[in-house]
Amino acid sequence: MGGPGDIEELSKMYCAQCEQTLHPTGCVRAGVCSKTPEAAAIQDAMIYGATLLGNFHLEEDHVLILQSIFATLTNVNFSAVDLRTRFLGPIVARLEALSGTNPSQTVADYLKLSKRILTEPKDDWIKVCRSTLAPDFLTRKYGSTSAGLRYLTLLGMKGLCAYAEHCYKLLSFNKAPLTELHQAMVPATTNLYNALFTDDLTTQDLLSCALGIGKANLSVTSLLDRLHADTLGVPTLCSVPVRMHPGKCVLITGHDMVDMLLLLTAAQEKGVHVYTHGEMFPAYTYPRLRSFSCFKGHFGTAWQNQQKEFPLFPGPIVFTSNCLKPPLPSYRDRVFVMDCVGFDDIKVVEGLDFSEVINCALESTGFESEEHCRSVEGMITTTGLEAEGFHADEIRGAGFNHRVLKKPEILSNLVNLVKTGQITCIQFNGGCDGASKDRSAFSKKALQADQKTLILTNSCGRFRLNRLQDYGEINGIPRLLDTGQCNDFYSLAQILIDLSGALGCSLNDLPLQIYVSWFEQKAIVQFLTFLHLGVKNITLGPSLPLFLTDDILQFLKENYGVTKITAV
Repeated sequence: MGGPGDIEELSKMYCAQCEQTLHPTGCVRAGVCSKTPEAAAIQDAMIYGATLLGNFHLEEDHVLILQSIFATLTNVNFSAVDLRTRFLGPIVARLEALSGTNPSQTVADYLKLSKRILTEPKDDWIKVCRSTLAPDFLTRKYGSTSAGLRYLTLLGMKGLCAYAEHCYKLLSFNKAPLTELHQAMVPATTNLYNALFTDDLTTQDLLSCALGIGKANLSVTSLLDRLHADTLGVPTLCSVPVRMHPGKCVLITGHDMVDMLLLLTAAQEKGVHVYTHGEMFPAYTYPRLRSFSCFKGHFGTAWQNQQKEFPLFPGPIVFTSNCLKPPLPSYRDRVFVMDCVGFDDIKVVEGLDFSEVINCALESTGFESEEHCRSVEGMITTTGLEAEGFHADEIRGAGFNHRVLKKPEILSNLVNLVKTGQITCIQFNGGCDGASKDRSAFSKKALQADQKTLILTNSCGRFRLNRLQDYGEINGIPRLLDTGQCNDFYSLAQILIDLSGALGCSLNDLPLQIYVSWFEQKAIVQFLTFLHLGVKNITLGPSLPLFLTDDILQFLKENYGVTKITAV
């Protein structure tokens, strides 16, 4: 937080947290994502309040902290009303209770402004909020390089909190204590506080803050990996069906597997079919979820194609986490949001009760015939790079969890294939997807890889690869293997660690190409976790983060070999 500065010279808002932000200015009038200046200002206030609250390091506050920060992630919550009442208000109340009658000057200033946001008309506070809380205040105070590293830490924390929210949901579902999640959050909140509130930090100090978020993320995603396996079963190698079936239906998108389990339970009772979209694709790899006969497979592609694909789906659509695009009138009345997701005048799943969703499905037409199913399948978004005549009824190679390598026969097979030259390269090609045409570079990297290249993918970046062609096999192993959601980063890291250990080499000595498609803050925290692990020669794209200055990029290039993907 800082002084108001020259308020009249400032733009309506400032946000540069995602890849689609306007270049070279960032989003200054409204978000490309459709975020309003009011929502942006409230989110900025939530960030500073959650950071101050985190500095008390109390276990009972971490759920409010992680949910509030997660709600500021790209494409999660667009509703100024929801942001104010569900997150900012409780933060202010909690800070008041903890600070008592003698708060620090920083907390007192924050509470004064935040109470105005909660009680006064927007025009009375938004300019002050814009000048003292928006991210570019850091640039005015610290200079571009220092500010860029501080912002990098903040954005990494946003990604971490998304994963932490899923941990919380699983722990709550299993009625388990939150102690381990709290222990992972403490160092993360400390690093965030230092990045936003500590003035006298060197460049090395700030790099340590950012990499500290990466380290904490490894702990959080390790916990998430274990909770998913304990609750839903260990993911198994399988093929995910992408054919539709006649019948009433529900579509679920986002990332939350507890929500998926509860929706399947409700749908099974009524004979309603369930399909996944976007990052819910790996749900089919979990034995407990796949055991539901109503779970028919996957519909569509990545999040950015919602407005093309959702009008085609003849049933309700449930959003469980980030990746919400403003719903079009053609399907808006069939959209439901839940958890931290928010959008004005959209129906909400309250208390994990899916009865209204199921009723909506029963009242909708559903897929009316085999002909209807085939017609819709033919209209699913394509990349334009598909092999002529190629059409898949199912996507092979899903469910490549790190526990697969605990089977000696599989690990020894992979090691032997590398040692004998049958696998000469392991290409990781995944991360967030987005609308930029430049993302075709990721598709082309996969298509141009020779038959001795094993390709690992994950997240919605998979959809740039997994319907292009039949990639074939290498000695019985699918050449394209899907390691799961972005949430499954720990599993991806462990696969590389286990493989390097079995080969007797370091991570950086593996025959490895890493292409990270970034869009939002989960990809940022994955990047920071890779750097924490010492992984080098990462290729980012399609563009580089706007907030990384030339000095930061040069440092990353010289010390970690980070480069930008090039068109091929």
